[in-house]
Amino acid sequence: MIRYLIISILILSSTGCDNQKSIVVDQESKITESNIDSTSLLEKDSEEEDKDPVFLMKTKILCDSIYGKDYKVELEQFSEKVSYMDSVYNSIFTFSIKRGDSFQVLRKDSVQSHFCHIKFEDFNNDSIKDILVENTSDARSNLTYYLYLMDTVNNELNKIHEFQKIKNPNYISEHDIIDNYVFSGANWTCFYSIKGDSIYEYDVCIEDDQRNNNSYSPKHQKALDQVLDMK
Repeated sequence: MIRYLIISILILSSTGCDNQKSIVVDQESKITESNIDSTSLLEKDSEEEDKDPVFLMKTKILCDSIYGKDYKVELEQFSEKVSYMDSVYNSIFTFSIKRGDSFQVLRKDSVQSHFCHIKFEDFNNDSIKDILVENTSDARSNLTYYLYLMDTVNNELNKIHEFQKIKNPNYISEHDIIDNYVFSGANWTCFYSIKGDSIYEYDVCIEDDQRNNNSYSPKHQKALDQVLDMK
């Protein structure tokens, strides 16, 4: 009986050692696989860092038919986070000219643009279309823009500071005045001029009494006359 008991204990001890050995081998195997996966992830991260940034929206316009020169403007949105703060940017605006077989960048600005839209209108009465880069749109769909005055002689864009403060800007070329029409609780209009590289706001604003369809035009003309007397 004692012999059988000793033999049983030995068999159990041997089996326990084999199982322990098997567990250790499995753990080593898992550690090795984990090391391989980590290396591959590091290599993937390194490759992604080398890639060019992905732009969410991109507008590219070749401007030879507008200016008779091989200009190109681009607006590239790199973040979908929009803001109404002047110091927060989500896009890059680039102005270039073709020299030989490639384009040379003449100006590159960080901007905030909600819709990545560009339009061309003359805002300083020189018969040359200037560049408006869409900035923001509010709850009433009032739009703001950055304004760049085009200088085709020197191949330059001159940015007008604080222009983006004007909602729905409209240029009245016959008077060289900017006005607007802003949708709000009470719709309103103010008047502005470009002076140097900045915007000057006249202390003349009117509201549109929409209950009377005929009241806005006379009010606007009277306000415009006041502004012209101030120029």
